[in-house]
Amino acid sequence: MDAATLAAYKDDVPRFAYERLNKIVSDPDTFWYDDSVMLPAYQDTVAPDVTVGCRANSFGAQLIVPQGRPTFDAAGDKFAFPFGATAGTDDAKIEVVDFLSLPKAGGKTLPVVYYVQKGNRSGFGLVEWRWFYPKGTIFGEMIFQRDSEGKRLPVELRTREKFKGGWSLNAFRPFPTAASLAAAVKKARPGYAGDAKLAELVRHLEDPATLTAKRLGSAYFKDVFNQDGFLDLLPGAGDTALTRELLAATPFVTAFEAPWKVNGAAKAWAAGTADADGIVPAGYTAGVIEVGDQSCARCHKDALRAIEDFAPEAVLYGDIWGSDQIFSFHVMDPATCTGANADNRRLRPVFKTSGLVQLYDPKVHGADAYVEFNPR
Repeated sequence: MDAATLAAYKDDVPRFAYERLNKIVSDPDTFWYDDSVMLPAYQDTVAPDVTVGCRANSFGAQLIVPQGRPTFDAAGDKFAFPFGATAGTDDAKIEVVDFLSLPKAGGKTLPVVYYVQKGNRSGFGLVEWRWFYPKGTIFGEMIFQRDSEGKRLPVELRTREKFKGGWSLNAFRPFPTAASLAAAVKKARPGYAGDAKLAELVRHLEDPATLTAKRLGSAYFKDVFNQDGFLDLLPGAGDTALTRELLAATPFVTAFEAPWKVNGAAKAWAAGTADADGIVPAGYTAGVIEVGDQSCARCHKDALRAIEDFAPEAVLYGDIWGSDQIFSFHVMDPATCTGANADNRRLRPVFKTSGLVQLYDPKVHGADAYVEFNPR
């Protein structure tokens, strides 16, 4: 990512209530990227005489097999739910910048490693690039929205940290509960009761009976993610300046396993709204999804899994994008992700020259630091 773009993103990154996170986002060794520099892409890995290589996810609109079309969204730009967008944002307009923080040993950064697996799948040849990360790796996904006047505002940071037994997830928000937002509104606007919209917002936040049922389901990727839950759709505050003030000045804290609002057995795990100036994007449905390791692993565990496992009738030769349970990062040169039915995959040159990504050698990259969590 170029310095100017990165600086603009970092200007909008919030403060965190945890010094460890503040150090990571300010560390010059932290690797930042977004979709403009890390092209969302998947691999075709079987039938090397027909179709194999790297494809941009947006190539979906050009698929010529009708049965395969539903594995992509209506526009054909990305995979269908739940593999197309970060959870809870399929219906929201957001901006995302990601970071990769690699651990160090002996003062040196441990690299990402990759290898090429060859073999057989469903009677065809298999040529599949796989990559994985050292234990202690932390990925971050910073979610932003634009308010009605175009100002970029931070909404949430999601992290995944790799341990010996798997990935641990967390999410950091300015207001993990409805009560915390109500208290912040009252403090920032002491005269809120005299403002009809602010008074209605506070009343809504303090009322447990505002939850509405919502179901999220993966119609085409069967049995991956189907969940009934609840949303809490906040009314508009009518105060753009307040939203900016709250999101910019409030340290983000963990929302791990913390319900936003509870009404008996009903729980919402995040706020929702239809307002363009809310503390979350309009159309945000993360309220259905608990912030927890098991909840989020349902989708992440399928990175690099063969699409035919979900939809054999689609006659597709590819894998779900990503590797080692991380979707957003890949090691291939994006210039090779053309879908040209020719295997021109190669390591991204900057990764090779910087040493950020290395060819896996078990004698060098030992099991004490490296373990792979790819599906087989």
